[in-house]
Amino acid sequence: MPQSAIRYAGRSAYVKDEKLRGLLGLICLHLQDVVTKPDDIKWITNALMDWVNDHESMPPGLRDIELDGVLTESSRVDFFVQLLNCISMLPPRECGACDKKTIDQIVQLLMSHTV
Repeated sequence: MPQSAIRYAGRSAYVKDEKLRGLLGLICLHLQDVVTKPDDIKWITNALMDWVNDHESMPPGLRDIELDGVLTESSRVDFFVQLLNCISMLPPRECGACDKKTIDQIVQLLMSHTV
C-alpha cells in the first residue's frame, strides 16, 4: 500500500494512503464535535476541501498534505490537535481505515514544533 507524507515545519509523517483517506473522512465527519464558533473554521473547511480534492486526483504515494500553509498560528495548531485527539478517542469500529496509532503519529509531528 502506497504511503504519502503529512508535512509540517520541515518534518514529515508517512501515512498509508488508505489511512490518510480514512483520516480525512473522519475529520470531515467530526469537525463539528470541536467547533465552538463556526466562523472561526473557514480555514479548516477550505483546507479539507483542498486535501480531499488532492487525495482524489493525485496518484497513490503522492497524496501529500502540507500543513504549513494552513496551521499558520498557534490557535490553529491547537484546534487541529484537539480535533485529532477527539477522533483518536472514537471506538475502533468507528475509525474505519484510520487508527489511533496513525492519529498519534500526526499529533506528535504537530507537537514537535511550536508555531
